[in-house]
Amino acid sequence: MAGFDPYLLREAWAILRDDLREKGYHIRRGVCFEELESRIAKSEKPKLTEHFSTEKNTYTPTQAFWLYVETSAGEIVARNAVRLDDLGEMTLVDYWRKYWKRCYPGVDNPSAELANRQPRFGKKITGRVCYQGDLFVEPGHREAGVGSAITKLLQIDALDEWKPDYLYGWVAPKHIGTRLFPSYGFRAVHARGIHWEIPPSTIDADLTFVGNAADDLADLLLEITTSRPSLEST
Repeated sequence: MAGFDPYLLREAWAILRDDLREKGYHIRRGVCFEELESRIAKSEKPKLTEHFSTEKNTYTPTQAFWLYVETSAGEIVARNAVRLDDLGEMTLVDYWRKYWKRCYPGVDNPSAELANRQPRFGKKITGRVCYQGDLFVEPGHREAGVGSAITKLLQIDALDEWKPDYLYGWVAPKHIGTRLFPSYGFRAVHARGIHWEIPPSTIDADLTFVGNAADDLADLLLEITTSRPSLEST
């Protein structure tokens, strides 16, 4: 991946952490997903998705980690997770083709299946790729900026730990046009980012791909450190 300034990385992380502290929040990090599942049991959304659920995945401490934001009283108000998929020469589309059918049942079929034709951008992404998901902010805290902060903090931590070639996630199309999305720090946006032969039966099949290449992650550090981010919205 392209180089980045480790000093800027530490400064950007500290800016986001301090913004949370000023609002009475604290950031926590862990690698045990059983622990995270236990901590979110009383959440409005008490389960992790198929991408991080311990029923479907076993991640070592070097493969994945999570962040959550909590109040001074220990109440978890937001969480987010990330994993590293070291694809080598395999394209992201080829990885999805093998991976997604294990995640979700299909409509009138045991497994969802990708269509042969996929957007070209996914065929150009290889190497060390991070998937960021399971972002959830509790309803009573969605105007405090924790969604923006935790999303960017997770990207910064992943950049520091893994130096990925690419980092991406999925967003429901209805969120892209709102004031929420720009605060997450993603540069690439592809509507209908994945095409289905047999669509999944348990999630929205019309997903928007969002992502940052290595240079975009380096630019994110510069953006945060040259102008303190607005955390007025999640």
